[in-house]
Amino acid sequence: MVYAKLAGLLSLCEKRKKAFKGTVPLTQIDNGMTVMVIKLAVGRVALQKLAEMGIVPGAFICKHSASFVHGPVVITKGATKVAIGFGLAQKVMVAMSNLKDAV
Repeated sequence: MVYAKLAGLLSLCEKRKKAFKGTVPLTQIDNGMTVMVIKLAVGRVALQKLAEMGIVPGAFICKHSASFVHGPVVITKGATKVAIGFGLAQKVMVAMSNLKDAV
């Protein structure tokens, strides 16, 4: 029984891997795209702030807008809309999703 559960979990992981392309910083994503947070390359304080906003590895977020000259990046996670600084957004590593309606 345990082996069957592990096999199912491995199969799900393989499907998820195929659903995502390479990892890039949030700042390189086009406006309107839904992405999955893969890694947060930040310190402890920034990690806590992002977690309080629901921006954690595995979360789906949508980038709404970004200023042309390194200004804040506006994103949504569920019904929550937040703006984070450009420097912080550069440290949020995401994968572009091929899945529809993930957010």
